[in-house]
Amino acid sequence: MTSVSIDIAEEFLRSPNTQVRKNSLAALTVIGEEKAAELIAKTALFDDDWDVRQRAKTELLYRLVRNGRIIPPAVKSLLIAALKNDETPKRAYAILGDLKSKGFYIPRVRITLGKRLRLPSTLYFSIYTNRNWSFCLRKWDAGLVGTLLGSIPLLIYVWKQGVGLSTALIAAASIILGFALLGTLISLFATQFLTPISMHLRAVPASVFQIVVTFLNVLVGTLILQFVLVFVVGSFIEYLAVRAERSAVFIPVFAFLAAFARLGSILTFGRFKFLNRSSVRKRNLVVQTLGGTLLAFTIPTAIYLAITLSQSSYERVVSTNVWLGLLPIAVGLAAAFASIDNEAPPVEFNTA
Repeated sequence: MTSVSIDIAEEFLRSPNTQVRKNSLAALTVIGEEKAAELIAKTALFDDDWDVRQRAKTELLYRLVRNGRIIPPAVKSLLIAALKNDETPKRAYAILGDLKSKGFYIPRVRITLGKRLRLPSTLYFSIYTNRNWSFCLRKWDAGLVGTLLGSIPLLIYVWKQGVGLSTALIAAASIILGFALLGTLISLFATQFLTPISMHLRAVPASVFQIVVTFLNVLVGTLILQFVLVFVVGSFIEYLAVRAERSAVFIPVFAFLAAFARLGSILTFGRFKFLNRSSVRKRNLVVQTLGGTLLAFTIPTAIYLAITLSQSSYERVVSTNVWLGLLPIAVGLAAAFASIDNEAPPVEFNTA
């Protein structure tokens, strides 16, 4: 009887009506045989309609989670074969990545070096279909909170300089407003085109791709910001244009800071599991933010310690302000990256 049901459902999967094919997938989900799971996986890979493929992927995940997160051999072989061929590697990569992020064991698959480097770049467009302005700005809050927290040491340092109360308050307001805007913008630049690292089959190619993309995103984004400040806003406020021109030296610094913060957040993802007093997501957010900040801030700290040895008191104060000024940017970047890696899996998967 089960075999007959599978044959009938398979016949309906050939229907030109998309709703009929979706209904057939729902019927296959409740059938326990491996053949049913294989048909659902085939539909998720090869159906011409995106909605049907999405429904098939959802039904496949539901079925596999219900069955103890064990992928049937036929389904595993089908997905691996699809990853290796030249027609459906993006769809297979997105499905396997989603399974991996949900705790399924995915064996190491031998694919060409070109595919290893290319597939991580396609995942962003495969899983995020609704890339509107709200989506692009979704990590502004993590960047803002991280930047404000990172500004605290600089605020304390300015306060301890012994300036008057009014001067200290003005400086504090300038620091908070300035870094809140700059840190949030740089975090938004850095997180474009990034995907959760746990959704990639191989961490090394995905890490290389994301670090390079992060560096370029911040470099291009800050160059555009520099252009706007100097030539657009600067045409009305001459003082701001002069200040912006002098700060151009920090553009590559911000780009390298972002690259190292992304590397640090990747290296610390899923680490320190003995800290199990909170949820996995909260632990990862804290650990990755700290890891990204520490790695990104190591090089500026080493340079700062080296140059201040031979500086005068005034020069040392200036260097300390610059050094502590990089900390809010590093924390904001690390917090935004951690938020990317621990966000809820996207609802819509476009594996076209």
